[in-house]
Amino acid sequence: MAIEAAVPIIPVAMIDTHIAQPIGQRVPSRHPIGVRIGEPLQIAAYAGRQDDREALREPTDTVMQAIAALSGQEYVDRDAAQYKHQARA
Repeated sequence: MAIEAAVPIIPVAMIDTHIAQPIGQRVPSRHPIGVRIGEPLQIAAYAGRQDDREALREPTDTVMQAIAALSGQEYVDRDAAQYKHQARA
């Protein structure tokens, strides 16, 4: 959508959500959550390529790396389909 709209992407990371609501916990606990907002990422170079799966991967990786830097978490270069396939094996 951002490529089609020709707008920058603003990376945002939520901090301490794993404390407020650990995996498997249905209702979040009362714990402060932080939000970090990064600088806008320009993606104009990808205009007109929104149907090219490989062209979409590069800005996706750029956004994910920016979020990882904001959150302090490690970026894992693996999409959901790969993760699900590996989890079933």
